[in-house]
Amino acid sequence: MSAPFNELEQEGRIEAVPTGRAEVERLHVVVDRDLATAEDLRERNRDWALAIAYNAMLQACIALMAAHGYRPRGEGQHWTAIEFCRLALPEQERLFDRLDSLRQKRHRTVYGAAGQVSGVEVRDALTLVGQVIPTLKEAAGRVLKDREGKGKG
Repeated sequence: MSAPFNELEQEGRIEAVPTGRAEVERLHVVVDRDLATAEDLRERNRDWALAIAYNAMLQACIALMAAHGYRPRGEGQHWTAIEFCRLALPEQERLFDRLDSLRQKRHRTVYGAAGQVSGVEVRDALTLVGQVIPTLKEAAGRVLKDREGKGKG
């Protein structure tokens, strides 16, 4: 068990899994695909542009989890992924607060009535994506490098 993640693991919200660079890179391909799709839909379908932008960020969170050797499990996996990243990168807490707000908005968009998302909300979501995804990718790279370095010693 890794100290910052003890509580999530004890609660059964995350589980240790054998992961490595290939899994993180696979997830980053999904992140890039979803980000490009969200940009493409920005004007044509704001609801789905926001939902797909959110998914890009979620996959980046899951990639950081994979870099650490974990994955979410059980109910509330989206919240768990965000909380994991908040614990992994405590200096970015405000960014993850915004991501959690986007999680809630995405939920209302996907499961509620159509046409709720404004152009400003899509712009704000894509701006957030532009901030959080590079941060998460960089952190995942650092973790992988550290894990790979420890495996050689």
